[in-house]
Amino acid sequence: MIRKLLWLLLVILLVACSREESVTPTPQPTATTAVVLPTSTSTPIPEPTVTPEPTPIVPTLTVNEQTITDDGLLIVDEVAVPEPAWIVIHATEDGAPGAILGEIFVPAGVSTGVEVPVNLALATDMMIAMLHADTGVTGEFDFPEADEPLVGTTAVATFPVTFDIPVPVIVVTDQEIKTDGLVHIDSAYAPRSGWLIVYTDHNGMPGTPLGHTLVEPGENNDLTVQIPWREATPRLHAALHLDVGEVNMLDDLTVDIPVIFMGEPILATFDVNLPPDMIILDQPLIDGNLIVEQVISPEPRWIVVNYDEDGRPSDTIIGFAHVGAGLNEQILIDLVNTSVTPRLYLRFYEDNDPINEFDVPGVDVPLQYDGRQLDPFIVSTTPGNYLTIRDQPLTEMITVPYAVVETDGWVVVYTDSEGELGEIVGQTAVGPGINRDVEVPINPDAATPILYAVLHLDTGTIGEFEYPAGGDVPLQRNSTIISVPFSVEP
Repeated sequence: MIRKLLWLLLVILLVACSREESVTPTPQPTATTAVVLPTSTSTPIPEPTVTPEPTPIVPTLTVNEQTITDDGLLIVDEVAVPEPAWIVIHATEDGAPGAILGEIFVPAGVSTGVEVPVNLALATDMMIAMLHADTGVTGEFDFPEADEPLVGTTAVATFPVTFDIPVPVIVVTDQEIKTDGLVHIDSAYAPRSGWLIVYTDHNGMPGTPLGHTLVEPGENNDLTVQIPWREATPRLHAALHLDVGEVNMLDDLTVDIPVIFMGEPILATFDVNLPPDMIILDQPLIDGNLIVEQVISPEPRWIVVNYDEDGRPSDTIIGFAHVGAGLNEQILIDLVNTSVTPRLYLRFYEDNDPINEFDVPGVDVPLQYDGRQLDPFIVSTTPGNYLTIRDQPLTEMITVPYAVVETDGWVVVYTDSEGELGEIVGQTAVGPGINRDVEVPINPDAATPILYAVLHLDTGTIGEFEYPAGGDVPLQRNSTIISVPFSVEP
């Protein structure tokens, strides 16, 4: 029993000792121990990043050599503009920009493969592309009032082109024109709707337009143009024009301009045989001479003059003159003055072998045309005094086509005063007979929209205008002053 108590006491002591060994006392800090705090690290402030400015766009365009087909589209390979602009295509004229062929609007930035429709009728084998600003109405090409070309060599490009298109052409053969005045054109190929115009010849170039007909785009065959054949010349020209103004209405030829291809107008020149014809003015005989203004004859012939016998040509010839083939002007015929009547008759006679020898009666017989003898042309030798005038632009010179007087005189130009003769603004002297293209210098500042051409005598000192103080009074017919009104346009 005592042994058991001792054993239990030993166990208790062992447990108590083990508990004391497991508790570790916490050491107390001494006054000299420093507390180390963490070091504060400052964060650096980043410097701001500078955004680079964009490189400004320089107006530039690139156009390469190319072939244009009949769709009329030109390709601009690349264009760069800082603001919306226009690409403008010009024909070349002596190496410089000529007619505008087409234009197209492009936005700001870079554009590639831009198609520009061009007018093939005015195209040349070298073209110039230019950049224009859009400074007028936005999106409307307002050049030359606005939309000026951009400055800089990179804003202009000159380039060659070739054409894979049918060439505009007129085919017409030499022909005889009858009194119906019809000119026959074999064919005309037009690049677009337009006109075929027949012109007189003036020093080898087109002169006065005589007639026209409308042509459609493409091939036009068997065309006819009616002309006033008496105004025609033995050589004529046919030309293609554009229908630019009012559709199907021939406008002023500065509007409906000629078709130009490869820098040249589309022309065809041809010769014609015209009906025998003459133009003669009623005129006083001066020194026994009769003057025929114009004679058209397809071959050499004679002009024969007969006096009047009871209202018909007599059988007696009182004068004759030779004319050559083609156009003859101002033919002088010396008459047997003692046989002159107030009315004379002129007729064509053939000039058969021997040529240029007047053989009447003989082989040189009255001419027949189209199966009949031509009617004679009649002229009065007692026409009195008269003049002709036409409306014209206002300049410092007025032109009077004809002034026919029996004695020395004056052509005087008056202003209009409520339908009556006003102030004199110019005059020029004329001699007896036919005076052609009389030029009268005037003061245009004093002119009125309507002017009058008036014939005056020259009775005092010849060549010195003496009116109203002198005797150079206006000429009259049937107690009426010989005057012709005409209009002038500034």
